[in-house]
Amino acid sequence: MNPSPAIQGGLFFLTCGRLRAPAWTICPGARGVVDMPLTVGVMPRGDGRYVLVDCGFASAEMARPVSRFGPPGFFFRFRADGDAPGPPRTIAAQLVERGIEPRDVVQIVATHLHLDHVGGFVEFPNAEVLATPPEIEAVSRRGALDGYFHGRALRESGRLVPLELRGGERHGFPAHLDLGGDGRVVVLDAAGHTAGSVAVLLTDGLRSVLHAGDAAYHPIEYREGRQSALSRFTAFRRDWLEATWGRLRAAETDAGLDVLLAHDPQGYERVTRGTAPAHAGPASRSPG
Repeated sequence: MNPSPAIQGGLFFLTCGRLRAPAWTICPGARGVVDMPLTVGVMPRGDGRYVLVDCGFASAEMARPVSRFGPPGFFFRFRADGDAPGPPRTIAAQLVERGIEPRDVVQIVATHLHLDHVGGFVEFPNAEVLATPPEIEAVSRRGALDGYFHGRALRESGRLVPLELRGGERHGFPAHLDLGGDGRVVVLDAAGHTAGSVAVLLTDGLRSVLHAGDAAYHPIEYREGRQSALSRFTAFRRDWLEATWGRLRAAETDAGLDVLLAHDPQGYERVTRGTAPAHAGPASRSPG
């Protein structure tokens, strides 16, 4: 799916297909199934190179999930995105279709280092993978059962770089880093889902989108404080997560930021089709 003409050459978003799951896993009280995106932000730097927020799965993982992940791979059933013909495609493949070479991606800001957010790093040979020190420690000490399938590969690549959030409070979040010093990519402390999770505020002059990774799976979580089944299973610390929910809620309602969750189908449709955020009034309970 191409971005609208108004944002050609600016910030845009992609997904490496969809993962089908029971809707109740990500949205309390929902029924049916939901096709979850794996949303990646793509920000041009202005010098012909690019920064990604997350990078999805690699081609080998999408083609052979069981052989790559073992028994957990049975839970991964990739579907093409929307009306896209053929099998689901990796982020690297979609960038090539847009005339962007994988070698021109120089930084991947990881909202966290779980398998579905960083597996595709192998397809971007020149990219540093930026993650907070607590997240790097987690990927070094914890294993596949905690979602860190790529720890060894990341460490051995020599491209895993600590992301130090040395700035103070920003947009209600307790610490931040303005990655390029120009306000285009601002990384915010959003710990809770994992020990070192971040949210990333992306601004290209036309719009600002707060990519919050897996801080929530559906807006009802941070808007109403109702934790999903998947969040209960995966969250590192509930108290930290609730604090991050409060910050996301304030960012949305007080600062007017467009909060994007990595696996929220409605959010993905909004940022790729250019529709306005629908965050006034009660949260919708529809998962997609």
